[in-house]
Amino acid sequence: MWINMSEKSKISIITACYNAEKTIEQTIQSVINQSYNNIEYIIVDGASTDGTMDIVRKYEKQIDIIISEPDKGIYDAFNKGAKNATGEYVQYLNADDYLMSSDVLDEVSSFLYKNRNAVLVYGGILIENEDTGYKLLRNKKFTFKDIQEGRMIPHPATFLRRDILLEMGLFDTQYCIASDYDLICKVYMKYNDSILYYPKLIATFRTGGMSSDFKNKEKVSAETQAIINKYFGDNKYEIPKIDNEAFLKKWIEKELFEDKSIGDLLVKRKINNVALWGTGELSVILFKELKSKGIDILYYIDNDKEKQNLVMNSVPIMYPEYLKEHYKDIDCIIMSFEGRHEESVLRQIDSYYLPSELLIYSWRDLIKEL
Repeated sequence: MWINMSEKSKISIITACYNAEKTIEQTIQSVINQSYNNIEYIIVDGASTDGTMDIVRKYEKQIDIIISEPDKGIYDAFNKGAKNATGEYVQYLNADDYLMSSDVLDEVSSFLYKNRNAVLVYGGILIENEDTGYKLLRNKKFTFKDIQEGRMIPHPATFLRRDILLEMGLFDTQYCIASDYDLICKVYMKYNDSILYYPKLIATFRTGGMSSDFKNKEKVSAETQAIINKYFGDNKYEIPKIDNEAFLKKWIEKELFEDKSIGDLLVKRKINNVALWGTGELSVILFKELKSKGIDILYYIDNDKEKQNLVMNSVPIMYPEYLKEHYKDIDCIIMSFEGRHEESVLRQIDSYYLPSELLIYSWRDLIKEL
């Protein structure tokens, strides 16, 4: 079926970026090389301090709107783009992402033309970690129940009518990471019957952005849970916490592919002497890691009286009150247990009135910082 190009929808593509010199050129090229020409391209930069804007200016004649100024976060940048857009549909393609092929928007525009009542259309993405080589296809239809349970349609593969985006009040900037989920919830609640799945890959999504970054996953979960409670409080669904396996996998990944370790992180902070709180298998692994970097573990701490005064790896296991008289010997305490007991242990340490300069870390937090 031949379709008059002038009858096809104008698509506004918005790229929000900040210090993205390593990836933004591929993003830009994937847009300006599209065979479909009814595109409005908008770049919203948060006043980058690297070479991002030098790259953007190389293509300024092919970019419709360029904004470069400080913003209040990615959703503030998204909103700036939407307010300047004039297309019927809006797609957000961030500086870590790029379109799959040069004709993908031509195909999407034909689908939109044939489904003119669609409020939102979404397709699939290829998720890629360039550091590890890991790839995953995410290309499926999402039900309203999926959305209610915290699952999110692929953001770079979503085309939302601009008038609906404005009707929904744009992105709620009270959320730092999950405002796109908040927006999608509102759209699904009102226009569920006008949301269509387009079963083709639209874009490649590089892991490492705000919502995919491992250190932000717990914040994503917290914000997503708050949004679920706000809109779907009666379904009682709870977002699962990141389990220890995920942290251990990230630890291994950082060591093997990026040559980053907890030991190196502590050495940079001039940590020489450590106490490990906990005596399980995890503390043994951490012991080996720290010793390999020249960090001394002076003692373990454990609340289990049966373990106290035993010796493990030639290091004594001491009772918690031991800290009161021997805290000066160490630079930090690392909570190295597998259970989620950090808050109770911190309260216990607080009760000893140790100096505030004494550093206290959780092994999970250290992995987030790698």
